[in-house]
Amino acid sequence: MKKIKILSILLVLVMSVGLLGACGTSEEPASNEGANEKSAANYEDGSYKAVYDRFDSHGWKSFVNITVKDGKISDVEFDYKNREGKLKTKNEGYKNAMEGKSGTYPEKYTKELEEQLVASQSVEDVDVVTGATHSSHNFKVLANKALEHAKKGDTSDAVINLLKDGTYKVAYKSFDDHGWKGQVELEVKDGKISNVNFDYVNEEGKLKTKDEGYKSAMKEKSGTYPAEFTKKLEERLVENQKLSEVDAVTGATSSSSDFKALASKALALAESGEKTEATIASEEE
Repeated sequence: MKKIKILSILLVLVMSVGLLGACGTSEEPASNEGANEKSAANYEDGSYKAVYDRFDSHGWKSFVNITVKDGKISDVEFDYKNREGKLKTKNEGYKNAMEGKSGTYPEKYTKELEEQLVASQSVEDVDVVTGATHSSHNFKVLANKALEHAKKGDTSDAVINLLKDGTYKVAYKSFDDHGWKGQVELEVKDGKISNVNFDYVNEEGKLKTKDEGYKSAMKEKSGTYPAEFTKKLEERLVENQKLSEVDAVTGATSSSSDFKALASKALALAESGEKTEATIASEEE
């Protein structure tokens, strides 16, 4: 009887070990399958380009070209072009200025990012290049969009909105000699400049566009006044979507310069989307 019990116990143990072994064997292929799935190529062969829809506040537009061969990322090109069509990687002046400040430069960091993507085959595995954080972010955004097209075999250019939706406010740090401080509020919707408000405020919180005394004095002397010239500048930026195409208002040259300086900083905020408010020093400070 004891022998039968011992044999029964041994049999149960053997069966338990067998079941555990079977479970271990069945889980392992599932794990490998997940790894293979991540590295598997789901891209159609071809060349795919992603580009931002506008030049940034420094006059550059970034783009990425990705070539897929045999379902794999075989070649990557990342660069910036200015309005003259010249590449940032070939700009010696930019290289010298950036290398001294950041320890890297366009030709170097673009190559590092390109090589990382070809080696890893995954945008997620591309590390940010020290000294080129913003450009690394641009590269990842553009590369992801280009690869979305590659999955569908869509060889048309993927165009991305550079400006992030939101409201951005920029003001001068201090009041000028006449007691006024310029400020701009810029709204972005669907990647476009949808509304702009430009004005000056005094220490009492009153706006220059509402000051009747200032209006009368300036109109007689310059032929324009705050409520008029601010509206013209605002409308020109919304219409043209580019500061470079906003002409100065006759009779309000200094204020036109203020508008461009403040709006330029607001657009820089909209490009990064990290902050919505900032102050800058005026030319007089």
